[in-house]
Amino acid sequence: MEMTPTDNIHIRILEAINSLSTKSYVSPLEVNKRVKLDEIEFGDRLLSLRRLRYVTVKKNSVAPDKSLPNGICGVSITDDGRQVLRRRTYL
Repeated sequence: MEMTPTDNIHIRILEAINSLSTKSYVSPLEVNKRVKLDEIEFGDRLLSLRRLRYVTVKKNSVAPDKSLPNGICGVSITDDGRQVLRRRTYL
């Protein structure tokens, strides 16, 4: 599989989520402290990863100060996302 810069950023996001918590939701703001992307771009990338079934996201309009601009307040890595990280380890 040929990797593009977008793929590498997605891998960094998955690694950050996995390192913060392998089982439960984590704050996207905490994940983005490690990845260091613009919040709007980061939210778009999380939605892209959700479409690929690599993460699940939780939205909550009650706590906008703890959410990304698109309303994402929690993110969790899926089994498919962990599988991607394992495959990258063996490449």
